[in-house]
Amino acid sequence: MRTAILGGTFNPVHWGHLLLAELAHLEAGYDRVLFIPTRKPAHKTIEGVRDEQRLEMLQLALEGFSVADLTIKIEACELYRPGVSDSIDTVLCVDENYVLEERAGLLLGDDLFESFDTWKDASELAQKVDLWVARRKFSDPLVSRFPHRYFNNPRFPVSSSEIRERVQKNQAWRALVPGPVARYIADHQLYRQGGLE
Repeated sequence: MRTAILGGTFNPVHWGHLLLAELAHLEAGYDRVLFIPTRKPAHKTIEGVRDEQRLEMLQLALEGFSVADLTIKIEACELYRPGVSDSIDTVLCVDENYVLEERAGLLLGDDLFESFDTWKDASELAQKVDLWVARRKFSDPLVSRFPHRYFNNPRFPVSSSEIRERVQKNQAWRALVPGPVARYIADHQLYRQGGLE
């Protein structure tokens, strides 16, 4: 199976993440997308929820999401590995646990790709995977020394951090995440002042 990797905090998972999985199939021809929640990301901090809650929200989002001829799976290897979650380690985890017919694709937004050259072992990572970039923040494609391709996607600038902020400020946010995820956030009072269980 042609496999694409979508790592992230998924704090919370939102429609942009699911759009990226669909783009990987329809535009890049991947038959499987692995959602890999990070434990301790190198480029972000995780606020307001436990790892188990992020995993539960991801499971809820994916239960109701399907794309014809696309296998979607959660790979939780990062949640059980100590230390910082670097993408090179995520790719090595996938290499160890899956039979890959060819190089995996690494899916990321242009907001992350902008700093790709500062990532741990970026050159090695770019040799191991095909980089697929989605427009989120920038109108024009970014220039990079690393080979990459852009999806033809509508810009989806909403981020998990913005959703958390909107929940905390009691602003509209429910339409930005799948329904079961919105219910989970509300039921568990996540992202509200003092809302961590």
